[in-house]
Amino acid sequence: TAAHVSGKQEKKTKTREGSNIAGRYVFGHGDVDKGFKQADIIVEHEFKTEATHQGYIEPHACTASVSSDGTFRRWDMDKGGKNVLAVHDDYVRAVAYSPDGKWFASGSEDYAVALLDLGTGNHQSYYDHDDYVSDVAFSPDNRYLASASEDSRVLVRDLQSGEVIATNEHGDYVMALAFHPRKPIIASGSDDFTIRLWDFMSDDSIVIRDHNDFTYCLDFHPGGGILAGGMDEGDIYLWDVSDPLNRKTLRLLEHRSTVYGVAFSPDGTLLASASGDSTVLLWDLSIGKVRQRLIGHQDQVNAVAFSPDGRTLASCGDDRTIILWDVASGNRKNELFGHSDIIFGVAFSPDGSTLASGSADNTVRFWDLTETSIFVDSQGRPTPLFDICAEGTAFLMGLKLQGLNYRTVTEAVRRDTPEKFRPLLDPPAPGKTKYDQLLQWAQSQLGEDSPK
Repeated sequence: TAAHVSGKQEKKTKTREGSNIAGRYVFGHGDVDKGFKQADIIVEHEFKTEATHQGYIEPHACTASVSSDGTFRRWDMDKGGKNVLAVHDDYVRAVAYSPDGKWFASGSEDYAVALLDLGTGNHQSYYDHDDYVSDVAFSPDNRYLASASEDSRVLVRDLQSGEVIATNEHGDYVMALAFHPRKPIIASGSDDFTIRLWDFMSDDSIVIRDHNDFTYCLDFHPGGGILAGGMDEGDIYLWDVSDPLNRKTLRLLEHRSTVYGVAFSPDGTLLASASGDSTVLLWDLSIGKVRQRLIGHQDQVNAVAFSPDGRTLASCGDDRTIILWDVASGNRKNELFGHSDIIFGVAFSPDGSTLASGSADNTVRFWDLTETSIFVDSQGRPTPLFDICAEGTAFLMGLKLQGLNYRTVTEAVRRDTPEKFRPLLDPPAPGKTKYDQLLQWAQSQLGEDSPK
C-alpha cells in the first residue's frame, strides 16, 4: 500500500544524481576530489574490517554490508539498469505489485500509470487521467488495476485487454484507494470529505460522510470487515464495513500530524501508520492502543508496508530513506539508501524477496532484500563508523575521524609518505584487523578521548 502527499503541497527541489564511474574503489574522508589529490595512502582493492559496523550511503546509489569473515561488500542499485525503473517524467507517487507477482504498477505526477510485466520486462504507460496519479492497486484476483487521481476520478482497467472498464468520480482530488480482499469493491478517499465504497461491477456506491477531513490513505483488513483511513488532521478512522447500514466507527488518536500511510498486518492483528510527525506507530487492534512507537526517520513518513510473512515493516519518507523494522521487537533491521529525493511509496513483492519504492526523483527502485544489508549494534541502533559515498557506480568510503583529512588504508602507498603515516604499513597485531590498526593510530594522533 502506498501513501501519498497531496498535490497541494509545494514540491521540494529535485537533486541531480552523480555520474557513472565504474569499478573504482576509493576510501576517503571529506571532499572526494580534493582528498584524492592530497592522498598519502590510496586503496583500490578489496577492504576488510570487522562485521560489527554499519555503512550508510550518500548520495545514495548503493548499499553495503560486512560479512562474518570481515569482507566488505557492496551492491550498486543502478548496475546494468536492472534495479531502477525510469519510465516516468515526474514524481512517482504510488507503487504496487499484483498478488500473483506477475505485474507491477506505478502512478506518477506525469499523469501516467505504468504497467510492468515482471516476466518479460516490457512496460506500457497509460495516460487516461487528466491530473496527478495519486494511488494504484491491483484486484485480489489479478484481473484489474485501479488508479486514483487528482482529476477526481477512479479508473478500473482490465489487465487482459488494457481497457478502462469502469469510472467513478468524486467532487475533489482522490488521494487513496484500496480493493476489498473478497468482493469487487473499491474504497476511495477524497478531499471532498467523503469515502466511497464502490462496487465497480454493478456501479453501486455507498458514501461515508462521518468525517470532516481529507483522506490520505486507505487499507482493508485482511478479513474485509474493517476499513482504515488516515486523515489530514492526524486521526485514524476504523470503519466497520461488514454491515454498511449499521456502520460503526473507531477513531485512533496518537499522531500529531497528517497520517499519510496505513497498513494492516497479514494476520490482521496489527495496524501500522505513518505520519508527518516523523513517526511510525504499530497499533494492537485487540485493544485499540499503540504497541510500539518506531522512531528513526528524520522527516515526514509517507508510507508503510508489511512483508508477506508479517515479520518486517517497511517505511519511507521525505528523508529519502527506507527503514526495515523488525515487527516483533520494533528494532531497525536495515536501512536502504538510493533515491535522491522524497520517497512516496513502498511495496513488497508477494514472495517478500523484493521491495519496490517510488520517489520524487522520478524513478522506481527494486531492492533485493536477499542481498542488501546495513549493520546495527546489538540494541538495533545504527553504528555509523563509516561514511560511505556512491556516485553512479563509484563506491567511496572513508572513516569518520574528526580532524583527519586523510585517505585510508592499507598497502598502496606513495614513496614520500610522511613519517607519521608509516605505522599503518606494518602488519596488524595478532587477532587485530587493519581497521583496529587504523583506530589505534588515529588515537595516537588525536588523543584517547577523540571520537571513534
